[in-house]
Amino acid sequence: MTTRALEKRPVLDIQRFLARNSPDGLFLRFVRGRVRSFWMRQTMTLIGSATLALLVSGQIGAITAVIALAGESFETLVLKAVATRYVQGPIPQRIRWLVALTGGVQGLTLAACVAICWNAVPEASGRFFALCFLMSAALNTGLVLSYFKLGSFVRLAIYAGTGLLLLISEGLERSTQGLRDELFFCDHGGNSVLCDHAFHSINRKTSGRTQPL
Repeated sequence: MTTRALEKRPVLDIQRFLARNSPDGLFLRFVRGRVRSFWMRQTMTLIGSATLALLVSGQIGAITAVIALAGESFETLVLKAVATRYVQGPIPQRIRWLVALTGGVQGLTLAACVAICWNAVPEASGRFFALCFLMSAALNTGLVLSYFKLGSFVRLAIYAGTGLLLLISEGLERSTQGLRDELFFCDHGGNSVLCDHAFHSINRKTSGRTQPL
């Protein structure tokens, strides 16, 4: 290797590093990572649908599996097309919005599965499982927040809205039926602690990338 080649190598490494960690580079890493991890994510789909099949019925388990797989497959197909089309930047803003909205569709399908679990298993344990599943999805989304903020915020808004609507619906249901509220506040006080933990975990993960050394 010549002296000139040795001198150029550090410069090329720096350029490669900057390209990978630029906004476009982080976006493309997010897209490729989502495509690569498709089958790994289906372990959660299997766990959730199998749990519902055992707790409720095989039909409910199959329905949630189909809904979840439809959302995951739709998102992965779009992301695969984007990854093939854009090997490197610049990435048009419309593509970012397309990926964010596609992720929103996937988030809505997961929210639908959570809502099915919430209503199909009305006991406190079933609803706790549904909220834990939702918070797990929120945590996973938070871990990639620094890679693609727009898409992460869309998903997080859907998950937060879903959890809030489910809690409000239960509160209204209990007040309509004249049920005592001690258990409701006890259960969901614990859920609020878990939500707070999830928020701070995401905040620590993302803020660590921006804090000066």
